[in-house]
Amino acid sequence: MTAEVKRKIFEPFFTTKEVGKGTGMGLANVYGFVAQARGAITVESQVSSGTTLRFVLPTIAGPGDSATRFIRVAAPGTGTILLAEDDHHVRQLALLTLKTYGYTIKLPALRPMHIQTMLSALETDEIGARTRQYCYVILRRAFTIALKWQLVGRNPCLSVDRPKVAKRPVKPLTTEQAKTLLKESTANRFHAVYVLALTTGMRQGELFGLQWNDIDLKAATLQVRHSLEEIYGTLRLKEPKSDSGRRQLALPAMAVKALWDHKANQLTEGLASCPYVFPDTDGGLLRKCSFHRWSWSKIRSAAKLGDKVHFHDLRHSSASIMLADNVNIKAIQTILGHSTISMTMDTYAHLMPDAQRQAATSFDRLFG
Repeated sequence: MTAEVKRKIFEPFFTTKEVGKGTGMGLANVYGFVAQARGAITVESQVSSGTTLRFVLPTIAGPGDSATRFIRVAAPGTGTILLAEDDHHVRQLALLTLKTYGYTIKLPALRPMHIQTMLSALETDEIGARTRQYCYVILRRAFTIALKWQLVGRNPCLSVDRPKVAKRPVKPLTTEQAKTLLKESTANRFHAVYVLALTTGMRQGELFGLQWNDIDLKAATLQVRHSLEEIYGTLRLKEPKSDSGRRQLALPAMAVKALWDHKANQLTEGLASCPYVFPDTDGGLLRKCSFHRWSWSKIRSAAKLGDKVHFHDLRHSSASIMLADNVNIKAIQTILGHSTISMTMDTYAHLMPDAQRQAATSFDRLFG
């Protein structure tokens, strides 16, 4: 399969089949089952060669450790459910099961008011804006498919405003704060993570998805080819969303040294054959929550940055440092992997308060 298809295979309702021939829920359901069992899925695929999916599931220690602990018995309820299934027998079974639990299937009965009521109820229950937005997007996509299949006459989601996620203001670290952070992390297992975050502006997922074959320490270069994603507890490597996300970065000498030291530490940990640059202690993919617990929260506290400072702020700090040093804005866009230069300008324009004054005084120099 192509890289584009590979990125979307676990998305609900995504299918490469023609309209009416597939729901796009097969692999999405598999992904959900594996996630509920606290497992993981990796995908390897080459066009015209084939695809391999590997499933990793937790082992059962003994007879007393039954896998049934993962099974949740559904409670009876009432409500309207959107049912999409291309196999007649499976659809009938699902319909019968849902009716048994008290649910009804009435697609035309769902109106914009019902969707808005649901979103309002989620907000009342203090469900985050991002989660409410996901619920809206999935429901809208489901009705789009249903509309194509002529199961419904219209998509009621089109009459409901998509929940907005408030944009968090960019607050980079000062140069002194960045220096303190690096100093406090020197003895930490993940010191190289902080060095790369500040010197390359890489995202956390890109750092955790980094592999040793992406790095050429002798040439002092790094290729961003993957990003680590965690959905419902399941970890998977995904390719960048755009061509601009796939990029080569030049490494400063301090980053090269930090990586050499990090590689040496991996040898002492018995992880010489581990392909990941920043694995967990067992050589597997690193979870963000584990990194936060083992490293970030401690280093942040030691550097006296406060709980409101997020790891992503290191990426903003990298951009801020480059802007302060008059690095070309186009170069910064390329380094950060932004798809357009306007995205870079919109995000960091406020960090260039002297830009307009410099532009004005340039005329004095030329014509004064």
